[in-house]
Amino acid sequence: MAGFYDEMADMARELLAPESAGGLGQGVITVVRTTDGKPDDWPTWEPWEGVETVKTYLLRGAVSGVSKELVDGTTILATDQLLICADWMALISTQTDDDDPVTSNTAVPFDLAVPEVVSIDGQPFTTLQRVPIPGAGVKAAHKFIIRG
Repeated sequence: MAGFYDEMADMARELLAPESAGGLGQGVITVVRTTDGKPDDWPTWEPWEGVETVKTYLLRGAVSGVSKELVDGTTILATDQLLICADWMALISTQTDDDDPVTSNTAVPFDLAVPEVVSIDGQPFTTLQRVPIPGAGVKAAHKFIIRG
């Protein structure tokens, strides 16, 4: 059965690719992560002079309004959005300190978390809830409730 879900994951990647690539994906959906390289056990009283790295990842997905059946007025609001994205992401840029960014297009394992900030056409949204599709085994896609 794993072959079936592998095929579904491939189909989701194709369907949720940007329109320019023949898919139904919408806009530009990115995740930006900044790390300072500081070890977890670095003493708080010692200044850190390390290197900051900013990595930008591209997602394939589409955004719509959240279904009215999900709205409870507390956890999920009528103004929240639904992001559905393929189980795929690519590292598209790495910048270290003040150096120029290095561009790439390297597929990496999907690991968008809750909560985390995603940028959709330049606007920040926070992931509130995640539902993998299917719920177990090989993932084809993910649904996220997001709030801007």
